[in-house]
Amino acid sequence: ELASGVTSASGMARDWNREYQTLVNSIDDSVILAEHKKFLRLASLARDFVYAAQTYGKVIIAEMGLPDEAKTIKPVAMGGIAGGVKYVVHGILFKFAIDASGVFNGNDEVAEKVASDEMRALQAVYNAHVPGLQLPLMVLINFRGFRLIASSQLPISDQTLVYGSSDAGSHIFNSDPEFADVMDALANKLLLRKHFAGPDPATAREIYGPADIEGHRGRDGALYMIDFARMFPLIPRLALSGLSPVQTKFRPELIKRVGIRVSSDAGTRFATPGPDADSCDNDILWLYIQLLDTVVPEVAASLDASAASRPAVMDPAIDDGPPPLRTILARDPELASPRGLAVRLRKAGVNLKFLATVRAAVTDPAWRLRILVEMVARAVHAELNARLRATMKKVKLPSEEPHRATVVNMLNLVFGASQQSRSFWDGQLSRSVSVRYPHIVISWTGSRKSGDIAVYERDGGDVPTGPALYEALVRDGLGLLLARVVDLAGIELVPSTYAAATTDTAIFTVPHPFAHTDIAALHARVQQLTIVSYAEGTLHFIQARNLARKTDERCTKEFTRIRDLARAHFESVLDVMDDPATLTNYGFLVEDLDKDHEAALRLYERAFTIDPNHARSLYYSAMVWERKKRDYDRAEHFYASAIAADPTHTNALKDFANFCHTRINDNTRARDLYTRAFASNPHHVKAAAMLAKFKLAVGDDVADVVDAVAAIETAVVASGYFAWVSAASSPRSSRRSSRMGIPPPPTPVPPPSAAAMTPRHTTNACCKGRLYSTKPGVLPS
Repeated sequence: ELASGVTSASGMARDWNREYQTLVNSIDDSVILAEHKKFLRLASLARDFVYAAQTYGKVIIAEMGLPDEAKTIKPVAMGGIAGGVKYVVHGILFKFAIDASGVFNGNDEVAEKVASDEMRALQAVYNAHVPGLQLPLMVLINFRGFRLIASSQLPISDQTLVYGSSDAGSHIFNSDPEFADVMDALANKLLLRKHFAGPDPATAREIYGPADIEGHRGRDGALYMIDFARMFPLIPRLALSGLSPVQTKFRPELIKRVGIRVSSDAGTRFATPGPDADSCDNDILWLYIQLLDTVVPEVAASLDASAASRPAVMDPAIDDGPPPLRTILARDPELASPRGLAVRLRKAGVNLKFLATVRAAVTDPAWRLRILVEMVARAVHAELNARLRATMKKVKLPSEEPHRATVVNMLNLVFGASQQSRSFWDGQLSRSVSVRYPHIVISWTGSRKSGDIAVYERDGGDVPTGPALYEALVRDGLGLLLARVVDLAGIELVPSTYAAATTDTAIFTVPHPFAHTDIAALHARVQQLTIVSYAEGTLHFIQARNLARKTDERCTKEFTRIRDLARAHFESVLDVMDDPATLTNYGFLVEDLDKDHEAALRLYERAFTIDPNHARSLYYSAMVWERKKRDYDRAEHFYASAIAADPTHTNALKDFANFCHTRINDNTRARDLYTRAFASNPHHVKAAAMLAKFKLAVGDDVADVVDAVAAIETAVVASGYFAWVSAASSPRSSRRSSRMGIPPPPTPVPPPSAAAMTPRHTTNACCKGRLYSTKPGVLPS
């Protein structure tokens, strides 16, 4: 479906994929401080893609009701079992997340959920950072009740398929050994189990991932993957699960937390019948048990614990009863955060479907109310989306006012004090909340056999229903509910209206609290990969690090601003999903700019806990333990772990060698590591210099030392150091570097030549271990 055989009508399609893959593959994460320009280009490219996707996507949605010949962007004929109508413009493929072909019995909400699953799984695969695997850029555009998927076109077609299936599992491929190796590596990162897929045991294939994933050997020779929606297995449908309109998939965070390998196809028709399928089904039952029996209670306990640490509330306006929620919110930023609850649950691996189950285990009244608000807000948002879609289909022509009227009517129906509003709350909204968020209960004997496990859903559980639902929120929950609804739906209220609705309850005492003039704008909401925030966070960190060297007051203020921007970008990435690269860069910021070594170690630990082979987080941990904590046993452990994870990590090799030489006096090991560091990258100036320095310090033969010094000269020339200095020293470049917070380069010093090092070289007490020469112009290392 992401083939690049279709071009836009203008014939000026931008090759987003080529630009993106070239740039991403050129970035060396092990030396991020040297990759400033590449991170700048990556952030710019990602922002451009989001802007283009949003701009064209809004046009496609606005013109959805027009006949094809009248549309500005016309649909194209492409394949796909459940793909529906597709559009291609300027190198971006768009498709609606609607059930156009009836695969989901006409339920567009299910199709939207599948699109969300696709984005979540793509993000998880992206965060796995598997070498050799190339992924598309993708965003979801939510506008006027519709969800549109926008992806960069890839150089693939039906003929390039080498793994998985493009016909819903009828024919499953596993024909490319290199792609099979990539899937093996990915499965190790995501804890996916190898299993047999295909309805017929005679033709079944043993694969990782879902049977209907698509792996391609692109026309450019690269390996691509698309169709990620079923990467993680479905939560089993047991007992009353049919109450829920959307079947939910396990979150990748839960699978990592429990530490059990699972089959993507478990419990589906894609799994080949037999003992292997039964074993896979038992695995996901066990995962379900862990979710309900262990993880949900732990999350509930953490919410209650956070409430216990909340500052005492004193409100003189109240004689009796609990304080208003707004008073508590002022003392609990996480409780007040519109997305704080969802972020906490997602990080723990708990799907939002289990909000009622979490609420039943929580005792703090404020958190119980906040969870109820989240449940009602999402039910209201789903109903608003359905009404906006109906408006679009009715009006047909691109227009704004009918959709604005739909939003105003919905807000008045939910928040007005009218009989119609109460009927909506007591009937439709109450039923919707109960159906979407059943209270799920588990009973099991301790055995992992499916016959010994009983999981069932209580319709509503302890969630208030009927008139009780409105009464539970009317006192001080409606303002928070409004804030959450407008955030979910992309509704911008005029500031005075928003302030009145979120700080006082008077606005909710009239039948029609909202008018057209209260709506400032209806925005498209865009869900995107975290690559933008990761690139911008890293870019700002590098800029802040350079500014930190300056002492004037203006630079100090700018340093604080840029550092806080970097921190905010990193936090926004981690709010979506933990990523080892982001955690490591964030830890580097905290270590280098905040000088908080304990916090840095915690971030590095989170990184290598997710990926035990993440060499850079292990390497940075080693340096903290060596240089700041002076714990050489731990430092040695982490250095060894880093080079075991990446035997060619030049910086880790050279610093481990230096550690062995200077800290633990193991010169035999140091010599081997210095040699390996230089061999891993002969153009690495510091690795070459440290090898020469070591040879001189331990008294190697002069000829060996001369050879090592010659290697420094070769590395300096090959690295392009002087070319960089020349370019960066130009007046224009100096002005640009100053604006970007980059200090000017040092004055270039010619490298020592082998001939210059041939006369006497000595070591003395004050220069022990240093290259030293009496010749002018030759500097110590």
